[in-house]
Amino acid sequence: MIYWPMNNQTHSQLSDAERKKIISKSRLLARLARPQNTRLSILLFAAAGIADNLNVGQLVVGSFTIFCLYATANSLNDLADVDIDRANNRNLPLAAGALGRQDAKKAGFLFLVLSLIGAASTTNVALLATVLSGLMLGVAYSWQPIALERRGLLGTLCLSLCYVGIPIALAWSFNEYQSYDWKLLLGITILESSVLLFKDFKDERGDRAFGKRTPLVRYGQKGLYYLAAIFFILGCITTYHKMGTAYIIGVLICAAALALLFTINQSKRGIYAYNGGMLLIAGSVLF
Repeated sequence: MIYWPMNNQTHSQLSDAERKKIISKSRLLARLARPQNTRLSILLFAAAGIADNLNVGQLVVGSFTIFCLYATANSLNDLADVDIDRANNRNLPLAAGALGRQDAKKAGFLFLVLSLIGAASTTNVALLATVLSGLMLGVAYSWQPIALERRGLLGTLCLSLCYVGIPIALAWSFNEYQSYDWKLLLGITILESSVLLFKDFKDERGDRAFGKRTPLVRYGQKGLYYLAAIFFILGCITTYHKMGTAYIIGVLICAAALALLFTINQSKRGIYAYNGGMLLIAGSVLF
């Protein structure tokens, strides 16, 4: 009878240790997936979906699929860029050594399977094709020998399609593209490319050291500013449908945010404001 409490205590301690390990691993996987970066994608999907009369179930399935698509692409990107991320002192699970390569590969495969399950659950061929397109873009962005992230503006446009183009197309695919606006899709992709150019500033040192030819490395800071301005103007022209209040306010917010980013290259306020303005522009077309 003396040993029973000790055995129960040992069992309890092991359970606590296992629980803590599971919680720790879950947090690392969440950091790998970076769900906070899917906010714009899910909001654009929801806006396009509501405009296309999707029901709540479809909105939930679509949002879950977008998260899994992004998490898959993120896992691949972290695996491909682990040395660059270390050179840039990025506090990412893989670069920091908190998560092993095998764990990251398993997580990426799991997210990939979940994204396909989400699409396949609807038995909608158009939806499945759109999800597969998103997966292929995510792979093409990071994985050798294609690695579009190393190919200047091709990488920026590919990333923009993943962030904003695929989510909007995904909403239309639920109704098998019975209603769509390719002009909006093109314009929003171009607009997002403008602000995505600024993400290269935080990684410039590692990109240069490892020969990653991003737009900033290729064209320099001044050239990048010109490109951002050109993309912004082209995006505004392409998305223009009517001179409504939401469109005007959205363009003005984006312009002000871009001016802020020209002054403070990595301003989070500038990026958030730009994306907010872009949502208004998209909404003025969708509704």
